[in-house]
Amino acid sequence: MNFILIEMTFLRYFLPLAIEGNKKSIKSTFFVGKTAKYNSPHKHKKELELACRTHNIEIKDISEIKDDGLPIILIEGVYAKNLSGLKGKKYSLTYMSDYSVGNYTKYINYVDHVVFPSLSLASKYNTINEKNLYLGSPKYDVVFKKEEILNYGLKKYNLPDTKCALIFAPKLRDLGKINLNTIYDAVKNKGYQVLVKTRGKDPLAQKLHGDRYFEDASWFPHTSMELIKISDFVINFDSTSIKECIMLKTPVINFNIKPFKQPFDFLYNDEYCVDIKEEITYNKIEQYIEKIMSVKETDFDKVIEEHLYDYNSSKKILEHISKND
Repeated sequence: MNFILIEMTFLRYFLPLAIEGNKKSIKSTFFVGKTAKYNSPHKHKKELELACRTHNIEIKDISEIKDDGLPIILIEGVYAKNLSGLKGKKYSLTYMSDYSVGNYTKYINYVDHVVFPSLSLASKYNTINEKNLYLGSPKYDVVFKKEEILNYGLKKYNLPDTKCALIFAPKLRDLGKINLNTIYDAVKNKGYQVLVKTRGKDPLAQKLHGDRYFEDASWFPHTSMELIKISDFVINFDSTSIKECIMLKTPVINFNIKPFKQPFDFLYNDEYCVDIKEEITYNKIEQYIEKIMSVKETDFDKVIEEHLYDYNSSKKILEHISKND
C-alpha cells in the first residue's frame, strides 16, 4: 500500500492500517510531503523515522510515487488531485470533522472511495455518496489500557500518580471568554491534578500550564488519546475531542464558547457530558464535577453504536482492498 503523508497527525490513522497490513505481509510505503505547518513531517524527521523503522514501513519523498497500481491511502483527499493519472485506487480516510465543513465536495471526484466512520455521520452532514465505505476509523483500532499508559506514562509524560483531570485548552481566540484559573482551582479543590493539553500552534502562557502541560509530545500513540484514557474526566471547550472522549469512555464537562455551531453538537446531549452554556462560577464547577463522576462506562455504548465508530476498521479496510483491487 502507498500512503500520502502530508502531516504528522495523519500517523494516528495510517499506522494502525500499516500495522494490520504487516500481519498479512502487505508492504507499506509512506510518501512524504512538506508543508509550512507545525506538524509537517520534515519538522519531525526523527519521530517519523523511528515509527517507520519500528513498524517496517518504507519512507520516500512524495515526488517518487510511481504508477505501480497499488492502492493509495490519503486523508481528506489531500494531494488526490495530483494523483489523478495513477492507476492505483485511491482511498480517502475522513479526518476529525473536516468533511463536515465542505472539504468532501472538493475531493470526492478525485478518489475512488471515502472511508467514512459511520452512515449516521455521513447522513448528518449530507455526504452520502456511492463512493462511501462505512468501515469506521483506523484511529480507534489502537487499544489504550489505562494501567499500561500509567506504567510508562509516569516517565514518558512525567505524570502524577494520583487522580487527574485533563483540560483541552481553548484556542487562543477564545481564551478571553473563560477564566481558566477558576476552573483549575475548582478541579484542584476536588482533589484532582490539572493536566493541560494544547497544540503546538496554540501555546499557552506559563501561568496557564496547570500541574502538567502538554503540546504534541507523541504523534503515535497520540498524546491526547493517552491522556484522555488515564484521566478521570475531561474539560473541553467545544473541540472535536468529544469523539475521542466518548470512544475512550471518559466523561466530559464542556464549556460552550465557540462563536459558531459545533460540528458534533449532538454528541453533547447525554449522560456522559455536562454542556455548560451559562456563566460559570467556582461552586458550579465543583457541582458539575460531582455529577459527571457518577457516569458509568455503559452510558457511552448507545451513542458509540448509533453515531460513531465501528471497531476493527483496519481489518475491514484491508479486506475490502483485497477483494476489490
